[in-house]
Order: sequence, then structure tokens, then C-alpha cells
Amino acid sequence: MSTLSTPTTLGLNLATLRSTLPYLTGALHTTGALSGIYFLLAPSEGAKLFGIPFRNDSAPTPTENAYTKLHGIRDLTTALAGLRLINYATKLEDQGHTVAARAVGHAVGGLLFVGAAFAVGDGLVSGRYARDEGVKGEDEELAKNLTTSHFAVAVPIALLGMAWFYV
Repeated sequence: MSTLSTPTTLGLNLATLRSTLPYLTGALHTTGALSGIYFLLAPSEGAKLFGIPFRNDSAPTPTENAYTKLHGIRDLTTALAGLRLINYATKLEDQGHTVAARAVGHAVGGLLFVGAAFAVGDGLVSGRYARDEGVKGEDEELAKNLTTSHFAVAVPIALLGMAWFYV
């Protein structure tokens, strides 16, 4: 077989890339689901993971508790929706419904773009928190570091989203 008859991107066979896409995206969504569960079960630790620790270590305020629960629900439901869409796209592909599978794949890509927007938004929120006058020392350093992490995570999420549209 000629190398011209096999489309490649960056030296990778597109068929191979297409077949690994559900696994890569599934791993990402599983991580998101676990993060959401963590926020729901351990709000105080979840807030630290996000980059905005609670001010009072003994008990979160009702506002802090509500915030982390909302964050956990957002992460968990978005991740579960992504996992279900991946499952559905894979089933359609296996049944030979290529066009429908591609359409559902575009929905997966769209959901990943939403996830990338979440990551950018989270980075903006934690960055603003880090610059707050009342935030000093360890809390400020944690927020600054995690601001960078939120922005950095947006890149592979967006790239995976693009892959679902173009691979």
C-alpha cells in the first residue's frame, strides 16, 4: 500500500488516531467525574485542589459549601455527559452508522470546547482571587500556581475537542 493512500497527520495514521480518541477523551472525562465526586465528598480539600482554599479550616461557611458542591456537580455532570456521548458515538460507529457517529463526535468536541472554556474561566477566577488584597502567603502562592494549571489544562481539552471535529 502506498503511503499516499493512507492519510496521516504529524506522522500518525488517522485511523489509529480516530480509534484512540474515545480512550483519551474517556480518560479525561473520568478524571473530571472523579474531581466532581471529590468536590462533593470533601469540599474543603476540593477547594484547595481548585486553588481557593476555605479561610476557616474548622467548617466551611454555607456559601463556601454551596460553591464547592456546585463546582462538584458541574464537573460530575459534564463528565458523565461526555462519557455517555463517547459511548453512543462508539456504538453508532460499530453498527456502521458512520455519519451519525461523526455527528455525535461533533457533540463530544463541542462539549470539550465547553470544558476548555470552564478551565479558562476557572483560571480567571483563581487568578483574580490570587490578586485579592486579603490573600497572602501560602494561599496566594497556591492560587497563582493553580491559575497557571487551569490555563494549561484548557489547551489539551481544546485540542481533543478539535480532534473530534477533524479526525
